[in-house]
Amino acid sequence: MEKILKENIVKNVILIILFILLYNPILRIVAPISGADLGTLSMIVSILILGSMFGNFTFSYDRSNLKNVYERYLAHLTTGILMFTMGLLFEFTVAITINIGLGNNFLPITVLIYIAMIGYDFWDLLRGIRK
Repeated sequence: MEKILKENIVKNVILIILFILLYNPILRIVAPISGADLGTLSMIVSILILGSMFGNFTFSYDRSNLKNVYERYLAHLTTGILMFTMGLLFEFTVAITINIGLGNNFLPITVLIYIAMIGYDFWDLLRGIRK
């Protein structure tokens, strides 16, 4: 059990480091976009966030054989990719709000949502371990 939890901690730490490293580049990518293009980008980001959330919350560690190292790593990879996608899209959301003049007021909200997703990830993993 302890090994599986450590693997999940490593996955989440790597993701957080990636988000920190990608935050400023994403701000630079979104900065030159204006007008209707921002609205279009916002709609696309919203749809992609919903798809990623659906995938993440549909997946469950309790349907994986966590004793099999390949299945376990595949489960970590799957949740990692989905969580990375959501976190990246949250950063795009913050960049869009900054670009339209709302400042980074949405950053705390997106951080809280992401913290909740990490909590869900660990809760789901513990549920899978108990099965």
